[in-house]
Amino acid sequence: MTITQLDCLQCGASYDYIGGSSHVPECPDCESTCVSPVGKLHIEGNDYWSAPNGTGELQISAVDEHDRHVEFCIGFQRSSGKLTQITIEESSIQAQQCSVVWPLKELFAEQLSEFGITELINPMGADADNPTQR
Repeated sequence: MTITQLDCLQCGASYDYIGGSSHVPECPDCESTCVSPVGKLHIEGNDYWSAPNGTGELQISAVDEHDRHVEFCIGFQRSSGKLTQITIEESSIQAQQCSVVWPLKELFAEQLSEFGITELINPMGADADNPTQR
């Protein structure tokens, strides 16, 4: 049995799921389905744009085990990127508003490498005022 920390992007609730299987994709407070991804995320694709000065944005689209669409926006300057926004279904929030850290660097390794991003700052988590590498 494991304890999984979860976030609701709709109401901001943070809660723990205790169990051996995937959690239900619904917030116990507001019943929104805009909660942390369920199980393993599967990358569906990405979109990328950049300007001549080396700044740009990488959008990575994924689905979770309940076929919910999740999109991550990473702003970057040259080889340094920062997760800026997360969208689950149609609800978007700024990454630093999430209280739970999702392990994204490993998940996005291929996409980051493809676009030359070698450093990713993930501002999710309790220490959002002082982001660290995740």
